[in-house]
Amino acid sequence: MSGQFPVRISPAFYNGYGYANSVLYGELLLYFPALLRIIGFKLTTSYNLFAIAVNILTSFGTYYCFSRMTKNAGAAAAATVLYVLAPYRLLDLYVRAAVGEYCAMIFLPFVIYGLFRIYTEDPGQKEYKWCFLPLTIGMSGIIQTHVLTGEMTVLLILTFCVLLFLFTFQKKRFLALIKAACFTVLLNLWFLVPFADFYLTQNLKIAVTSGTDLIQDTGIFLPQLLGMLAIFSRVHLVASEGIQDEMMLYLGISLVLGVILCGVMVLVTGKEENSKRRQAGILVVMACLSSWMATVYFPWDRLCTMFYRYAEQITKVITSIQFMWRFLAPATALSAAATGLSLALLRKKEGALPFAAAALCLCMITGIGGMYTMYFTFNGTSLMDMDDLDDVNTANYVGGGEYVIVGSSYQAATEIFEPRSYNGVSVDEYEKQGTNITLTVTADSVDGYVLLPLYNYKGYHVESADGLITNSCLVTGEGKVMQLNIPAGYSGTITISYRGLWYWKVADIVSVLTIIALLGLLYRDRRRSAPGTPAKDRT
Repeated sequence: MSGQFPVRISPAFYNGYGYANSVLYGELLLYFPALLRIIGFKLTTSYNLFAIAVNILTSFGTYYCFSRMTKNAGAAAAATVLYVLAPYRLLDLYVRAAVGEYCAMIFLPFVIYGLFRIYTEDPGQKEYKWCFLPLTIGMSGIIQTHVLTGEMTVLLILTFCVLLFLFTFQKKRFLALIKAACFTVLLNLWFLVPFADFYLTQNLKIAVTSGTDLIQDTGIFLPQLLGMLAIFSRVHLVASEGIQDEMMLYLGISLVLGVILCGVMVLVTGKEENSKRRQAGILVVMACLSSWMATVYFPWDRLCTMFYRYAEQITKVITSIQFMWRFLAPATALSAAATGLSLALLRKKEGALPFAAAALCLCMITGIGGMYTMYFTFNGTSLMDMDDLDDVNTANYVGGGEYVIVGSSYQAATEIFEPRSYNGVSVDEYEKQGTNITLTVTADSVDGYVLLPLYNYKGYHVESADGLITNSCLVTGEGKVMQLNIPAGYSGTITISYRGLWYWKVADIVSVLTIIALLGLLYRDRRRSAPGTPAKDRT
């Protein structure tokens, strides 16, 4: 519709005035349902197929990561079941429809597996040079789906690195962490550069309003970590409202039992499995820490105020998460990983029967809770039939409008859909497709201007056939809409389209070249390592 690729300003919101959700919220995975919609699928069908694809990706990705961590297919399968059917993931998927957050949960196991490889593999082995790749994939996926999950994940990674500082600052391990960070930035530069540009220069609502209220009170209570069955009727706002009829903001009893089992195995496993004990112990610590962070008992408010010189900056970072119970996402992934490792240790120490009994019990508890959740979701809620966005007023479907420019006129977006001309300027022809506008204007003997039905985000490009109308004629008018200044006596056709900034395109190229370079290096390394490769080709 608008000729943008990648999409930056969505024309679907605010009645075509445009909304910068694509600049500030990763939407890479949404190109799949968008393609389904383009080729003719209904909106609801496209979304449902997308949700199915997410479930498949989560299942296979989680099993891939956990099987390589545990070296035990059964333990990995059980941990995957616990993760995929975890209460918080089902809440995101089927109740909150938190698309970004449940998509980010595809990649959390890759982050855990990536750190696991960096800290547990022998740096002297040839394969170690690629151990940064799972962490890079995981962080890239999270950045492209849910920035807030990325913020929480970075905080937990930094905590992890500090806890294991003796390993962190070993030369090759530290280099692997640096490689993961650098490649993550380079791969996502095409998204990060526009994101930073808008956040720092566009005076957006999200930048102005965040960091004003302390949010420790948005955590959950200890009993909620142990929840199993979903009975709810409202959204959790503050702790003072209690937990009656609350959303299923649970870690889940099966994952709690899995973490306890992991702690027990750390204590009873002999010295012959010392490395596995340390790995399991770290996962227990990180699972408990992230779970604590999701509760009202973690001192978030104290952290916001204890460093007086940097209190404002720290508060802004912490409160941008909005709800402390969001930490249930990484807590779920870490707890599932800890459970998988504990089951692998149990299998090795006690044999097949105790392992099978523990894995079956945990999976049954999770399965019962998951089935009840699905039953309640599909039978205990009201049905809303919505075949297409054309059936609703999309001006209202932008959540809190976090990405609008402060001072934007909502009234204009709901009432004014045509250009408005001033000071003797007449609009003779006008056509709008998405964020593209073509208009023919005639001006009197004085300078005039036209207000156009687009919010004036930076990145729009203006041109005319005679070259007299350029980007310099484009300014922000009343209500933050686009104002096109027309010089006295001008007559001609003008086109406006969204093209972004030149340095965004440089970032695009860098990301593409990084992908090509990584694939090329991987191919060359695989070819050199293949059996039968001549010695001269390995040099």
